[in-house]
Amino acid sequence: LLQEAAEDTTIGWMSSSGEVQQRATEALAEVDRKLALVESLAQRVSRDSPLDVAGPLLTLHGLEVADSTAASKEEKKNDQEDDDGEDETNNASTTTATLANMRERCDRLRRQGEVLDTIGQRVETTLQRGLTRMEHSTTRLSRVLHLSSTLKMMLRLKFEYRKVQGSGLDLESLSTGKQQQQPLVDL
Repeated sequence: LLQEAAEDTTIGWMSSSGEVQQRATEALAEVDRKLALVESLAQRVSRDSPLDVAGPLLTLHGLEVADSTAASKEEKKNDQEDDDGEDETNNASTTTATLANMRERCDRLRRQGEVLDTIGQRVETTLQRGLTRMEHSTTRLSRVLHLSSTLKMMLRLKFEYRKVQGSGLDLESLSTGKQQQQPLVDL
């Protein structure tokens, strides 16, 4: 009995493994069919309208590509406008991003960057010169202010000296009086 049970589990495992392999094989076959369908569709599109396939690549490399479908649409619009009595022309300018245009724009931007860099350097040197001049002026001004305060103090002392001299006080007696008061204060 044990041997039969072991064989049944082995067969069950093998059958599930076989099912997985069969599903994997079917999935790969489905992928191959879809890949073949996509390849045939790509070939058909490239045969029917090669400009639609290669047009964007050609315009990127700077070649002008005449779009026949766009031209036919414009002709239909013009015919409808002529039928309606309108004489306006539809001049829709389209910009194409070609490699040559992109290179020109990059070169132009590089040159503008260089010009702005030199302008920035000139402005920086001008500001640096102005800063050094301002520092020198501030140093001189601080010296003048210091000298002015010293002169002001000297004039004030001279004024006080004249005031004391004019009042008739004896400066020597004042100084000795202060010296005499000092020992009393210490007591």
